[in-house]
Amino acid sequence: MLTHIVHQSPELVTFFESLGLPLTEPQKRHLINLADGILVTEGKKTLANIQCQFVEAPDPSNMADFLRISPPLACYNPACLWQMSEE
Repeated sequence: MLTHIVHQSPELVTFFESLGLPLTEPQKRHLINLADGILVTEGKKTLANIQCQFVEAPDPSNMADFLRISPPLACYNPACLWQMSEE
């Protein structure tokens, strides 16, 4: 299997930046990498298969840690943020 991703897709970067998600730069990078990997990975979309798509792949645990530790992305919609601020 050949590696497909050398750099993040400029279109994905622009899209995710336009969402205005309150993420740190490393979190943004992991989110964009995950989305890019899902788009180009053929077959099963496992974290291991997605990780194999990158030329300069970070430690394999980074993607799993991002999904496990980062706040859920569903909570970044305005209604959810407003509800959380009321609690």
